[in-house]
Amino acid sequence: VPEPIAIVGLGGVLPGVSTLDDFWSIVEAGVDTASDPPPGRWCL
Repeated sequence: VPEPIAIVGLGGVLPGVSTLDDFWSIVEAGVDTASDPPPGRWCL
């Protein structure tokens, strides 16, 4: 029988976000924080 689990934490590094409140403000406002990676970050 599977036991229920609880997710009790959150972690991440997101552009334009320093706090969880910042994150939700950006989500609510529909702000697009996507940007190009800095030169040298992705050598494809």
